[in-house]
Amino acid sequence: IAVKSSDLVSQQIMDTYRPELYNQVVTHTTVEETAEQIAHVHAVFAGSEAGVQLADVLAAKLGLRGNDLATSAHRREKDIMQEIVSEHGLRSIKQIKCNDARTVFDALEAGDLELPIVLKPIDSAGTEGVSLCNSIEDVNAAVSAILGVRNVMGCENKRFLAQEYIQGMEYVVDAVSIDGQHKLV
Repeated sequence: IAVKSSDLVSQQIMDTYRPELYNQVVTHTTVEETAEQIAHVHAVFAGSEAGVQLADVLAAKLGLRGNDLATSAHRREKDIMQEIVSEHGLRSIKQIKCNDARTVFDALEAGDLELPIVLKPIDSAGTEGVSLCNSIEDVNAAVSAILGVRNVMGCENKRFLAQEYIQGMEYVVDAVSIDGQHKLV
């Protein structure tokens, strides 16, 4: 069964969706209605980043094993991801949550961040809306390109992160864990 989390999800994400692979397709309306339509399933998992939080909610509603609802944002919001990394004693990227350009300028003036910096929407996906800013002009242009824009997740960008720019090799590791067993994807 496929559950479409929203009709607002971008075409970029919808291009990866193949309804013909499923016996049933359910378009999410309310948690109660959607849970009722899929009550016979044995597991719920997200098919894309757009479904992460809904998958958590539906698994909990159906009494199925799944991710802890209290940590749903840890898997979706970029600011919280960095905070969790830092809380566990690992090196993390300096960042400031912003809802306007003035917050960025204040951080630069106070020395909390220095150019170049990276600006990115908090709850988008992948590299959408990510900008490397080498100047105040770049910051203004990036903020204008982020705020008020509907992102690939179908949400309007209302907040963004200003992060220090770090150089070097980036590694992305996807993993699945259950009952203390960890599998790399």
